[in-house]
Amino acid sequence: MQKPSYKELEKQNELLNKSNLKLENQFNDFLENIPKMFKIVELIYDKKGKAIDYLYCEANSSFIEFMKVPKNKLVGKTCSEVFGLIPEE
Repeated sequence: MQKPSYKELEKQNELLNKSNLKLENQFNDFLENIPKMFKIVELIYDKKGKAIDYLYCEANSSFIEFMKVPKNKLVGKTCSEVFGLIPEE
């Protein structure tokens, strides 16, 4: 079997990127249109493995409205950065 050419690989990569973008847009539309609050957080651990904070990775408009914090001030920030405190255990 012959290896695909660089141009063929480039075209396949472009198609995959378009497909991924479409899926990402569908996911974002889904998140924004569900009537429930939704967030994705990543726990942050200390050296002993204890969860000490969390990072807001994503949030829908229902959650943003509930939190009363603009999305650009919440997503990509830790709880302690946004609220000046460490979450309780």
